[in-house]
Amino acid sequence: MYDELVNRLKILATLEVKNGESYLNVTAEATTAIREIAQEAADAIEELSREVDIDNDAMTAMYASMPRWIPVTERLPKTRKSILGKRSSKVIVAFRFDDGTQGTDTAHTLNGEWVFEDHITVVARTITHWMQLPKPPKEET
Repeated sequence: MYDELVNRLKILATLEVKNGESYLNVTAEATTAIREIAQEAADAIEELSREVDIDNDAMTAMYASMPRWIPVTERLPKTRKSILGKRSSKVIVAFRFDDGTQGTDTAHTLNGEWVFEDHITVVARTITHWMQLPKPPKEET
């Protein structure tokens, strides 16, 4: 992102005075000051770029570990055998009514059908997405 600016600053930092005149037509002292400032600016920009890259890597890792909405067309929650049949764990679901109204709730699947926690099978709404419940916070001791 800042590579071009850094390269231009580095070129500026290598200015030399020849026969008492510099490329910028300023005194030798001014050229030296410009060179030092340009080098410091280039170094600072490179360091900030590295820090931003580290922050981006950390953010990417954090987002990768967060639950995400999964379309039901992609897959359904994993099931396990129970006394009542194949059942999934409780998940958060996004649903849509026929009139377009949307909402969220918790539900699970039982034998391939979505069931809300009040044990009423979903008939009047369409489940569109689901996600795992987040892990509970760790208690500080």
